Order: sequence, then C-alpha cells, then structure tokens
Amino acid sequence: MSLPPASPTKLAILATLAGHPEGLEAMSMILSSQPAPVTTATPLRLSVVILAYNDLKAVILCLKSLVATAGAAGMAGRLEILVQDDASPDVDLTTILGPPAQVARNKVNLGFAANCNMGAQRADRASDILFFLNQDTQAQSDWFEPLVRMFDDPRVGIVGPKLIFADDKKESVQSCGGLYDGGKGPFHRYLGYAADDWRVNIAEKVSWTTGAALAIRQTLFWAVNGFDPAYGRGYFEDVDLCEKVKARGYEVWYCPEAVFKHEVGTSSAATQESFRENSIRFHNKWNYRIVPDTPIVHVNY
Repeated sequence: MSLPPASPTKLAILATLAGHPEGLEAMSMILSSQPAPVTTATPLRLSVVILAYNDLKAVILCLKSLVATAGAAGMAGRLEILVQDDASPDVDLTTILGPPAQVARNKVNLGFAANCNMGAQRADRASDILFFLNQDTQAQSDWFEPLVRMFDDPRVGIVGPKLIFADDKKESVQSCGGLYDGGKGPFHRYLGYAADDWRVNIAEKVSWTTGAALAIRQTLFWAVNGFDPAYGRGYFEDVDLCEKVKARGYEVWYCPEAVFKHEVGTSSAATQESFRENSIRFHNKWNYRIVPDTPIVHVNY
C-alpha cells in the first residue's frame, strides 16, 4: 500500500526527527498512522449543521467564516450550510438569516443531541458528510479539502478538526481529538499545547472527538441512529456517537490541517447534575469495550 504524499508540515516534522537517535522509529510511527489513500470517482459533498441558540452575533461570525473559507466549495455544489435554531427565546433566526444559509427553528428547546438530529434531517441526502459545528466556532483558511479528503479512506467514519482557543493570541490547542485515561474517562489530549507543535500536526487515529466540530459519514450517522437524545445537557453524547461508530468497525481520526477557533463553553447549558447523569449513562453503556490509552488518570468525576 502506498502512502499519501507528506504535507510541508509533515516534512518539517520528519526532517526534525531524522536528527534524533529515536528519529527513524518515530518517523515510522508517523507514516504508518496515515489513512490509506483512496481516489474517489466524484468529489465528496458536505453539509454543515450549525447548532444555534440565542446568540445572533456568534452565528453570524460562524457563517461569515464558512463563506470566506469555503465559498468556492459552495459555488461548486459541494457544500450546504444549515442552521438549526433550538427555540432561542430572544431571537428568531429564521426572520434574520438567509442564503447561503438555510435556517430552521425548533418549536421547543430540544437540547444538543436532538437539535443535531433535527438539523441532520434537513441535510441533502446527496451529501456524503455531515459536519456538526457549535455556533461559537469560526473556520480558518483551507479547512474544507483536508477534512473532506480524510473520508477518501473507507475505514474513516468520524473526523475532528483542530480547535484552538478563540481568545488566545498564541494559538493554543483546545481540542485535537481525545483519548481514554486509566479510569476509562475521556480527556482532551495536548490541551493547551501550541497549535504549531509537531505533536498536534499529525493526522492520526484517536479514541473520540468533540461534538463542537464533528464530521461523520451521513449514511453512517443514520445507521447508528444519530446522537442519542437520552443524554441530557451535560456532554458525553459526542463520545457516545464515536463509540457507536467504532462498534460498527469504523475509525475516528483527527485532521490537523482543518482548523477552527472555538469559544469554549459558550454553547453549553450543562449543570453539574446533568454532567454526572450523562457520565453514569455513558460508562454503564461502554465501559465493557473501552481500552484505556494511558494508565494515568486525567479526569476525576
């Protein structure tokens, strides 16, 4: 099997490693972790689903960033943008926003998981990929093709981009895929690392990725019945989706070349109690198949 061509970032990483005693081994690990290259007959299409709630400014900034960075894909018919308003009490986005975004409003507030599912139901069935985005994310340049190309590999079911802190001038990592700690708790790897650190600039398989920016094959999303709305407002519905996809034999991957800024926590309505209940639900469901990625315990809840 041939390997995909190395990106300029990857070449720089490999050149650096070559100067170290452990370089050859590390280089081998990096190259062997890459997705298998597959050429698709037709360019893949993607539907963005923006989960909106009561923050018009955030939604406008998110839409503006998508148009600025992937407008060409939209003009080519490869990108559609859907906004799903979860019954915002202070603003009706359907009366304000318009093309290129398609906006719909729930009659009642459904919460994150069910709102994702409602937005996904509106996606063009010809779209190969659903890409769920929190309203407080902003796309950075040249994210579309690298993210979509990850799905050329038939093993890949879910892809997460690199998320960086929006208010951080140093551009540090908020999320680059997640792992499981020694207690089988999900944690963000390399949290706070510099965005240009070589360790967060390798496309590789991870254990899970955050729902703040999560891309998934559309057919696979419906095959696993989407996000589980039984999870309340308190996280774990994204990790649950990743486990359902992995149980089907697919993999979760991280794409460092697709970068989004993220205002952490501004979209969440989680409480301590809902977090605890979701945690119990998740671990009761999946602990039997989770294999810790490290013996170290990173989370304590």
